[in-house]
Amino acid sequence: MEDFKNLKKYMVKKVVLTAKNETINENESVIFLGQWCLKNKIFKNLNKDSFQVIESDSFSKNELEKQNEVLKNYYEIILDEIYPQLNKIHNLKWCKRSWRILIGPWLFRYVLVFGNRYYILKKAEELKKDLFDNFHYDYVYENNVTLDLNDFTTKMSEDNFNNDIFNRILEVSKTKEKNFQSRLLKKLSQNNTYNIISKKRGILETLKVFFFRFLDKLFNQKCIFHKTYINNFFTSLKIIISLKQLHIPYNLFLNEEKINLEIDPKIRKQIKFKNESDELLNILKKILNEIVPKYYLEHFNFFFQKSNNSILPRSKKIIFTANAIFKDTIFKIWTANQINEGSKLICRQHGGDYGIKKLLTLADHEIDISDRFISWGWEKKNNSKVIKGPGIIVNIKKTKKNTEPKILLVSQCPSRYVRQDMSALFSYTSQIYKKNVFNFLSSIDPKLLDIFYLRNKRILDDKSRQEDIRNFTDDLLNSFPKIRVSGQNLDIKSDLNSSELVIFFFTQTSFAESLAYNRPTINVFSHKDFLITDMAKPYYEDLKKNKIIFESSFEASKFISENYKNLNGWWNDEKTQRSKNDFLSKFFNQDHDNYKKIYNAVRELL
Repeated sequence: MEDFKNLKKYMVKKVVLTAKNETINENESVIFLGQWCLKNKIFKNLNKDSFQVIESDSFSKNELEKQNEVLKNYYEIILDEIYPQLNKIHNLKWCKRSWRILIGPWLFRYVLVFGNRYYILKKAEELKKDLFDNFHYDYVYENNVTLDLNDFTTKMSEDNFNNDIFNRILEVSKTKEKNFQSRLLKKLSQNNTYNIISKKRGILETLKVFFFRFLDKLFNQKCIFHKTYINNFFTSLKIIISLKQLHIPYNLFLNEEKINLEIDPKIRKQIKFKNESDELLNILKKILNEIVPKYYLEHFNFFFQKSNNSILPRSKKIIFTANAIFKDTIFKIWTANQINEGSKLICRQHGGDYGIKKLLTLADHEIDISDRFISWGWEKKNNSKVIKGPGIIVNIKKTKKNTEPKILLVSQCPSRYVRQDMSALFSYTSQIYKKNVFNFLSSIDPKLLDIFYLRNKRILDDKSRQEDIRNFTDDLLNSFPKIRVSGQNLDIKSDLNSSELVIFFFTQTSFAESLAYNRPTINVFSHKDFLITDMAKPYYEDLKKNKIIFESSFEASKFISENYKNLNGWWNDEKTQRSKNDFLSKFFNQDHDNYKKIYNAVRELL
């Protein structure tokens, strides 16, 4: 690609920030802020000499790590300032840890996403200083307030939402302090009441709460187990019974009612921060009250009452959970309140990237808020909180192997935007991912394409991600029409075990599952595209040495083409099996005895 400095010959008339719907005339010279803009078909009719894509998201690994450290520090600064204000707004006396449990996952994603977009804009300005001179701010939405963490994460994939983020950062950075204006609405709608949206609690609901709390008191329950990510029911039951506790399936009865109240500017204007000399930190503080989800402000009292009137017990000594502490609002509010009253929290790992991705904020958050953290096999130096436990235990004995020819390509097309962490280089976008997959398939033995099946990761409630995956699938099938799509009704276990070979292009839980099922597995995973922990590096180097991991799409396709008829010879080789088992032992442990460590961790805190 032509160096951006040579763009002086172009007459810049339009800067496109995202792939939102735009009207571009054929005669206009266009600059796209990044590769993420190219999803839209608007550029197809443009003259190639009239547009340029800036590599504004090209950061080195050192830059990423420095940015991550800066943003982690800003997260803590903002959390320190906001939690006393939230206590005042909601008339509570929660400790900082309780507020970290509730708003921490959202707050760090807010700091990360807006920080990322800020760094992209600054990088673009470094490449061309006058890029945003006379820029016309163009917002899509009247406001950008979301409901909760899930809604915020979903919106981060949307072009319109990202357009507004870029616009807002630019506008605030170029506005003098005395001229700054909030984008909050001035008036509150008159129909802003709970009764309009929430359902009345019936007699049945009251009886249900009474019944479960009676059981809790009768059996003197000291622990609650909720969404533990222990995949074997009987193993979970055994642990609970061994602790002399009662198994109550709270997940069957905790229904999170969705409400959507109007924005209350009076509440939001109560959130105020000290001015900062650092531009990015100042921007993050200034616009936070325009972004913070309603569930933490307008909806908080509703959900606080819901948690108090739910089947969740009034008090518990030990709380054991996994992903519920991240997404479930009612349970998070209840847990935060319990922690404030002195309860202990044990979290369990619920994703295959923990211990591997270097800048995985999800893992850091859960370790921070926990009294004990149960990993899937790894330990953390100088942190006694982290306890080596089992991964998702797979039952190989009951697995039926299908001997029909089948090569399964498990796809997890990444988002076009940074949404959760910075472990993958910003340049590792869906475009780069697509290029790697297409290069692999283009160089594989054409005869093998007849037995290729594509399995896409299922994305729920995220239309933008679903659209990206559909576009990726359509392009792939148009280019390689012999490939078939694996049946959506087939679960991942059956799909893995009906395949002669499983191929990944991303580190994910199903990669470890495939290894655990002892299926011949290959991952095209380049260290240059990801930041991984020092702990994981020797394991990945050993997997690479034994042809389980490949740095290059072309090398992987060559190996498969040459060795397809003797996959078992390669896979069952002593060195290959040792390498696979060493990795699993560390990051996806299959030792049933490690469940005893879960029992011991709970018992120790009782």
